[in-house]
Amino acid sequence: GDSQAVRTALITSDLANAEKLRETVFLSKADFAGIEEAANNIDADIIIGNSNGLKLSRALKVPLLRVGIPIHDRIGASRLRMLGYSGTLEFFDRLCNLFIQQSQDNSDLAPIGYTHM
Repeated sequence: GDSQAVRTALITSDLANAEKLRETVFLSKADFAGIEEAANNIDADIIIGNSNGLKLSRALKVPLLRVGIPIHDRIGASRLRMLGYSGTLEFFDRLCNLFIQQSQDNSDLAPIGYTHM
């Protein structure tokens, strides 16, 4: 294999169909068009990537968790911890908060969201 190959993993958790409970697709040297096609086929729940994934995120109507370089559309992105214990905790917090926000945005109670957690 090419050591410069870009690999993209797409994972879904479709609870309606047990046979698709966890489907993982690996793409090598994929561009955003290829990633979008594969993500449409598995009904992706979230995009995890840099700011260049925003167009794909909007096309798929799923949230984008920004990680990596470049993150040019958020303030303070250069200070985000991504490694070690504290980086893992921060990543998990951001991921969970993104799913909470998505749930609130799609709620009948929007824009108020939850009254408590």
